[in-house]
Amino acid sequence: MKAIIEINLDNDAFQRDGRELARVLRNVAEDVEACNVTNLGAYICIIDINGNKAGEFEIVEDKKD
Repeated sequence: MKAIIEINLDNDAFQRDGRELARVLRNVAEDVEACNVTNLGAYICIIDINGNKAGEFEIVEDKKD
């Protein structure tokens, strides 16, 4: 398994400085810890400070060729 984090930095919330990226990454880490997110298919929607969806975190199968 592997964790994939994808964050779209085009949202207005990310245009000022790097603090918003740091904030959403801390929130993802807190959500992973609080919800014990370790199962295949686990999903967290990443929301920016303006309330917009900025990305997602997901546990997926690691398909090695």
